[in-house]
Amino acid sequence: MNQHEQIRTLLDDVLEHTGEERRHAFRQLVHLLAVHETAEETAEEEVVHPCTRQLPRAASTWWPTGSRRRTRPSGP
Repeated sequence: MNQHEQIRTLLDDVLEHTGEERRHAFRQLVHLLAVHETAEETAEEEVVHPCTRQLPRAASTWWPTGSRRRTRPSGP
């Protein structure tokens, strides 16, 4: 099962259970989300950042390396 499927399953478990089972599912979900975020950050740093450094200057101005916020230029 991949991480996205595990996250969906744990979300369902949190919603469906009560008491200690819910707390356990929630703790697992929090842990998995932290691991998932770290993996995505690493992939972004290893793949996306080097690619954006190779973009022409005009293209890279609307997608700054290291920025979590992405905005596209307006216009056609």
